[in-house]
Amino acid sequence: MATCAGTKTAKEKRKRWDNGSGDAFETFEGIDQLLSQNKVSLESFDRMDDYIDTVVSSDMDYLFTLLDGVIEEIDEKLVVQVVIDNASVYKAARKMLIERRKFLYWTLCATHCLDLMLEKLRDLPQHRNSLQKATKKVSNFIYNYGWVLELMRKFAKSDIVRPIAIRFSTAYLTLESLSAVKEALQRMFVSRQWNSCRWANKSDGKEVNKYNMDDRYFWPSVAYALKTTKPLVDVLRLVDSEKEPAMRFIYGAMDAEKEQIVKNLGGEESSYKEIWKIIDDYWDFQSL
Repeated sequence: MATCAGTKTAKEKRKRWDNGSGDAFETFEGIDQLLSQNKVSLESFDRMDDYIDTVVSSDMDYLFTLLDGVIEEIDEKLVVQVVIDNASVYKAARKMLIERRKFLYWTLCATHCLDLMLEKLRDLPQHRNSLQKATKKVSNFIYNYGWVLELMRKFAKSDIVRPIAIRFSTAYLTLESLSAVKEALQRMFVSRQWNSCRWANKSDGKEVNKYNMDDRYFWPSVAYALKTTKPLVDVLRLVDSEKEPAMRFIYGAMDAEKEQIVKNLGGEESSYKEIWKIIDDYWDFQSL
């Protein structure tokens, strides 16, 4: 359990807010500014992510008790929003709390929600094929051999893999990076340096070279995957940024992201219907 330095209880924090200007609550900008200036960690619980992996009734009761206790300490009337994970145990605890506290506003963690969308999209056949070849074959081969990696950097002037803390977006970021250096990679695989190296004659080297030069199937599949996921990844970057709170942007950004996917796919409902359904299934907070 941890308490923010200089603030022993939620009541003290509430008193500090009460002494401030009430005008700050009239706009989203004011709320963002107030929150950024008055961040406080009331309590933290170690290893909570590991703890909630197994869902049993005792987990639900324990999590319900934790959340209810924090809400009680702050004062329910002053709780603006409760943001939770999408794990089953959180959903169960939420249902229990709704019975006790009927006026709370609940939303999913936007970052986790977007990550789950990307996970579901990854399972679509048209995405699975391009991701498997791009991340499991092409990028893995390049990064498994130091000499090949240095040659790629010489031609591309950049890296391909950009790991971040959010699991399923990493694969799509790799896909985006590959697409950006497509021409450089193709120049590399026809260069004298590549053709004279020992990796050019290895089976995995030949396979990667084949994918890289495949403008009929491989690169179009990469382009399609990016058309349907890059708008989501852009929103994920927005909500995961620590530069400023995304509260006032997120809903508009999600609407714009869906419209961008429609535009990318030519406006035909049959081409984006399945994508939209996946997005809506996770973005509908009321279905928790």
